[in-house]
Amino acid sequence: MNDKELDKELEEEIKKIEIKDIRGGRTPSMRINNFYSLMTILIMSVVLLWYVNYVLPEQERIKQEELKQQQYEAKMVEAYQKREAQIELSRKLHKDKKE
Repeated sequence: MNDKELDKELEEEIKKIEIKDIRGGRTPSMRINNFYSLMTILIMSVVLLWYVNYVLPEQERIKQEELKQQQYEAKMVEAYQKREAQIELSRKLHKDKKE
């Protein structure tokens, strides 16, 4: 009976050692993998924050400037056409006075 108990204890001890060997063999690669995963997450977070805080507002500002430029050009065209109409009317009136 004593031998059976020793055999069971020895088998349990061998299983524990085998499990430790399996786990121990993966630990360095798991640490490296975890490090690279953490660095990837960190880099992606920084890039995302940069994009949200700097790129998107700049794009919005550019769109607003383009819209303002288009509105200004439309006003200028309208003012130019109005001035041309005034000049044409003035020419007609001046022509009538000469005759």
